Amino acid sequence: GDREAAGFAWELRLQLHKASAFFAEKAEELAAGVEAARQARGPEAARRLGRLLPELADLRRFAFLNYVAVVKAVKKRNRHVRQAFGPGLGGELQALALLLPQSFFSSPALSSMVTQAEMLSRRVGLDGGCPADVTPGGAGAADLTCPICLDVLRGPVVLNCAHRYCFDCLAGYIARDKGEVCLVKLEDG
Repeated sequence: GDREAAGFAWELRLQLHKASAFFAEKAEELAAGVEAARQARGPEAARRLGRLLPELADLRRFAFLNYVAVVKAVKKRNRHVRQAFGPGLGGELQALALLLPQSFFSSPALSSMVTQAEMLSRRVGLDGGCPADVTPGGAGAADLTCPICLDVLRGPVVLNCAHRYCFDCLAGYIARDKGEVCLVKLEDG
C-alpha cells in the first residue's frame, strides 16, 4: 500500500528526470540546427529547415505527451491512494509540482525555436514557394505577431490554446491580474 505509493512517486520522478534530460539534449541539438539554418542562405537554408521543422514538431509532441502522461498517472495514483487509505491520508501528489522543474514543461526554448524556424522557413519560401513578408502586419505574419504589442514575437510563449505571446507581454498582462489565461476571444482565433 503505502510503500507502493512511495515507490510510484520515486519511479515517476526518475522517469521525469530522464525525459527532461532527453528533452534538454535534443533542444540543444535543435537550437544549434536553427542557428545553422539562420546562417545558411538559399537552398541550403531551405534544406536545413526541411529537416528541422519535423524534428521540432516531434519534440513538441514529446513534451506534450509527457505532460499528459504525468497528469493522468498522478490523477490515477491519487485516486487509488484515496481508495486505499481514505481522503487526505495517502499523501497526494501534485502534477504541477512534479512538472514545473522539468525542462520539457517549463522551458520557453522550444516555443522560441519553433517560432524562429517558422520565420526562417517563410523567408526562404518553404511554405508556398515564394518568400512571405514576415514583417509585423505583413501577409503570413499574423501567427508570428504578438496580439498585445503587435510586434514580432520576442521570447515567444505558446499557450495550450495555441495562441502566441511575447513572454514579457504575457507576464505583464498576468501581473495586472486580468483573470483570463487566453487573451484572444474565440471569435478571433
